[in-house]
Amino acid sequence: MSDPRKILVVRLSALGDVLLATPAVRALARRFPDARVDWLVESAYLPLVEANPHARAVAYEKRGRHAGVRGLLALRRELIAERYDLVVDLQDKPKTRLLHSLAPECVAWHKRTPAQALLSLVGQEKPLTRAHAVDLYLEALAPLGIVADDRTLDLRLAPGHQAQLVGVVPPAGRIAAIAPGARWASKRWPAEKFAQLIEALAAKGFAPLLLAGPGDVEVLAAVRSALSFRVPDTTALGVGGLAAAISRSAVVVANDSGPVHVASALGVPVVAIFGPTSPERWRPLSQKAEVVRLPLECSPCSNHGSAACPLDHHRCLKDLSVDAVLAAVARVTA
Repeated sequence: MSDPRKILVVRLSALGDVLLATPAVRALARRFPDARVDWLVESAYLPLVEANPHARAVAYEKRGRHAGVRGLLALRRELIAERYDLVVDLQDKPKTRLLHSLAPECVAWHKRTPAQALLSLVGQEKPLTRAHAVDLYLEALAPLGIVADDRTLDLRLAPGHQAQLVGVVPPAGRIAAIAPGARWASKRWPAEKFAQLIEALAAKGFAPLLLAGPGDVEVLAAVRSALSFRVPDTTALGVGGLAAAISRSAVVVANDSGPVHVASALGVPVVAIFGPTSPERWRPLSQKAEVVRLPLECSPCSNHGSAACPLDHHRCLKDLSVDAVLAAVARVTA
């Protein structure tokens, strides 16, 4: 095909996945330097893309005017008017496949074969451990002649994001940002262990800060019930404010979740706690990062986590000690 003039990249969500797609978007922009690259992303995650030098953010208002089937069709009509030459789908969802025909050419990442898709419906999908998510996105661009070796994540904060921190994040001190949440319960280290970690870090001179969003209310309550002092949190902040809070931190400790990759992108030391998911696919790509996990035969058991341990024991995280995480914090902050 001839070099495209207008390219639409589709990676709608979520926090970590959007950041892990940034090396692919950068490689795409470098391959076609004269093209305009638009990135369709859920409005909640616009702060991750709006300052990206390689693409222009386009909002998918999932809970607004693009909600439901009617909203998706409206979005498609809006995008048709842009007359794209190439669509790059890094999401691989039924709703993103609806956008493949927006351009004469489409390149898509297929995360599952048809057989694997059927297995996933009945909870029998095997964890993908062949390559890191960043490399899988880059592999999707191979039909375009792109061979990239730069795996650095891109995240640039807009000035307004720092302003959100006033009254929420301590203006001074050695902040230890702790993210006890994760979308799936099987990925969460026990709340009481996070509380013990926070107490230990405070005793070592860190100023703890809880990283959380609106969906982490129950997790935060469980952590707080085991603490002897109050710890501020980021639940009132959006994604931009969360990233700004991480940029102020001396270290981030998190389950396998989005804050791990925000910290990596910003060069903040990070300790990632892994249980059911694969570090080979999801580990933080940073020289200042460590993964803490137990070498159990049953782990990893899932691509993205689940509501409960499939073996009903959850040893991968229940047996992971606070001392092991503290030792990792000491190493990445040395």
